[in-house]
Amino acid sequence: MNSVAVLPIVATPSIAHSSDHLPPDDRRLVDLAARIERVQPAYQKASEASEAAWDAYYAQVPQRPAELAWRPTDPVGYDIEEVDIKVEHPSETQRRRRRLWCLASDIEKLRGKPLMRWEFVGTDEEWQRGDGARFDDDRRPLPECAHLWRGVRDVDGQLRADELVAALDGWQLELEQLRRVLRVDEFDERAEQVQEELNDMWKEILQLRASTLEGLQAKARVLYKSVWNGDPKDQLSGSDCTDTRLIYGLIADLTGEPVDKLALGDANRPID
Repeated sequence: MNSVAVLPIVATPSIAHSSDHLPPDDRRLVDLAARIERVQPAYQKASEASEAAWDAYYAQVPQRPAELAWRPTDPVGYDIEEVDIKVEHPSETQRRRRRLWCLASDIEKLRGKPLMRWEFVGTDEEWQRGDGARFDDDRRPLPECAHLWRGVRDVDGQLRADELVAALDGWQLELEQLRRVLRVDEFDERAEQVQEELNDMWKEILQLRASTLEGLQAKARVLYKSVWNGDPKDQLSGSDCTDTRLIYGLIADLTGEPVDKLALGDANRPID
């Protein structure tokens, strides 16, 4: 009696595919996916170096000079810095105090401009009506009421303005020197360069259509390893909906990555 070998039935995707002669889009997808996998570690390394440089920078940022502490008579606005007050005993409630600093953006506006104070020269009736109480952002009378005011050089205010500009310049120079020593800008630029390289490849992938299994797998690898950075839980765990679980299951099927139950949610939970 002749025996007949029974071949197993293997499910195949409905879209045709060939590993040797892929269509142009699929061939490009496979190539881009491979390039991204080579670039991704460089991006991770550059990002970590940039983050470490910034951490070191913020840990060593010099305190602003006392001259920049805001005073009620200053010709600039202020920024609020909240500082923890050291507690002497664990039972004490942690308290914070506020420090007011002159706004750097406002100090910049003082450069090269004589500081003026404005004297009202209108009538008592105009003052009572408030006809001249209209000023622009630079504290100058608006054109429609400029005739009611006379500008006078503010000598004392100018001394304070010059002091603020000099103090800001000195502090910013310290910050620039610290950034240079820690190579913050250098690490930042390297991370941005690699990020831009990845962005260009991601954009191209979005324009390509997969028509083979290899093309779909290439797209799935890019999503999983590069866009999700190998951590789908961080991307999908916020939602336990059926469509979210199906998305992750589909990507896991195409990439061969292990199915993480935390990312998929409770398999026994009713379908939405």
